[in-house]
Amino acid sequence: MIPGSRRPVILAYHGVGDADETVDPRRLVVAPRHLAAQIGLLRRRGYRFATAAELRPDGPPPTRTAVLTFDDGWLDGLTTVTPLLAGLGIRASFFVCPGWWGGQHPLVTGPLGRLLDGD
Repeated sequence: MIPGSRRPVILAYHGVGDADETVDPRRLVVAPRHLAAQIGLLRRRGYRFATAAELRPDGPPPTRTAVLTFDDGWLDGLTTVTPLLAGLGIRASFFVCPGWWGGQHPLVTGPLGRLLDGD
């Protein structure tokens, strides 16, 4: 990063849970303790958290801005990530793949690969 630059740190996540290589060979799922440790590191370095929608095209964000994104609409975004972030007082951005609604992530088997549905 260029000294004095105000580019945000954007971290993109997929699933959050305790997975081994048999269900997650591509390592798309991060353990909750690792997510919490990464957030803790950013906090210790003075970062504040924003959502992707809060990044404005008309000007740079405040120095040390971090954005957490969670892609594909994993069910654990509701059951694991949201409670963890709420306990830390952090907001994030969640994105879903409409074509995968109610299905299984194609790269993660079993319950950890479940995606959001209408319920």
